Amino acid sequence: MRTITLFLITTISCTVWDARAQDKEMFYSRARALAKQTDPVKATDSMYAIIQDLHLKNSEDVDMLKGEVAMAYLRVNDEAQFEAYIKQIWNKFNQTSYLNMGAEELLNKKINLAYAEKIAAQTVNLYLSYKDDPAAKPAEFPLEDWNRFMQMAMYPYYETYAAILHANGKDKDALFYLRMALKNEDMDGLSPEVAELYSTLLLANGLEDEAWDILLKMAEAGRGSSAMHIQLRKLGVKKLGSEIRTTVFLDSIRQNLEAIHLASLTQKMIVDTQAPDFTVSDLNGKEVSLVKLKGKIVVVDFWATWCLPCIASMPAMENLRKKYPEVLFLFIATKDKASAVNEYCKKNKLPVHTFLDKPAADVASSFKVSGIPTKAIIDRNGNLRFQTTGYSSDQELMLEMEAMIKIVKDL
Repeated sequence: MRTITLFLITTISCTVWDARAQDKEMFYSRARALAKQTDPVKATDSMYAIIQDLHLKNSEDVDMLKGEVAMAYLRVNDEAQFEAYIKQIWNKFNQTSYLNMGAEELLNKKINLAYAEKIAAQTVNLYLSYKDDPAAKPAEFPLEDWNRFMQMAMYPYYETYAAILHANGKDKDALFYLRMALKNEDMDGLSPEVAELYSTLLLANGLEDEAWDILLKMAEAGRGSSAMHIQLRKLGVKKLGSEIRTTVFLDSIRQNLEAIHLASLTQKMIVDTQAPDFTVSDLNGKEVSLVKLKGKIVVVDFWATWCLPCIASMPAMENLRKKYPEVLFLFIATKDKASAVNEYCKKNKLPVHTFLDKPAADVASSFKVSGIPTKAIIDRNGNLRFQTTGYSSDQELMLEMEAMIKIVKDL
């Protein structure tokens, strides 16, 4: 949700900025550096230096700086200073945006959830206090765009609050606020993460028929998570009367999806392209070269410890590695610190077959990786056959990867 919120803030800021282009770029460059500052006192000093050096009078830009300073204090558990800087933010929309960022960050880190609930409630209440107030709109901001932003903002604020209420065991209230978040949303476009939360809350409140509809729709679209698959199976046994009937029913859904993926991916297979050769070292310093792996199907997974979608995809990738022992899976950590990769792998016991890209991300660059996670599938002759980027759900990842592996195995 931080991405959505920052998009809204920066869009407002860009709309009302009246400085020269180079000044704007300088501002964003220094603001990004401030946001990375871990010491809140230094972050505060940086904020005042930016305001003074760039002669800032624009409240939107100063709001952004104060919001990042507030976040720096939150990360060292200084709740009083976090709230103090939030209150200094001029625009109420920016206040709610940074309150929501704070609540979401605590939720993601699974820390101080009582305080996360408090500031998530403040976010919702503050949003409700100004969403229909024309005075809250920046003077230079078009009314139509402002109304659209207000509509967009409702979703992350309510969804974050619902997720935190659920984490604190308040599932009845959580369902109420999640329904509020989804009131104007296209249910067919529901993300797997939110769909899982929705089905969990429906089941917790005894609404099994509604949960079944959501779970079935996501399964048929190939976008369910592992947890949703478990939920669907349990409900299936209740509805269909036995494990066997449920297995047959779910298998039919999966087979249909597999056929669709096979047909689609066969058309997208890369031809006449040799995979870039590379040599990487594992966490113990042992080298592996692609040129020496001819005769094997190789799956390369470019990832990083700081990449949340990469981490989310790891359990599904581990299941694939176990399911296809004849395929060699190489997990290459790119643009990451060796110490962070070592610590992560030691703590989580995966990914197995972890290797380190060079600091300049040479291997990722040779594969023209534009984002992570990226998976590359290489055939027995060293030809690059598939390359895919991103992660949305376990089910979608598993279906796509299994289809690509099957196609390459049959070559």
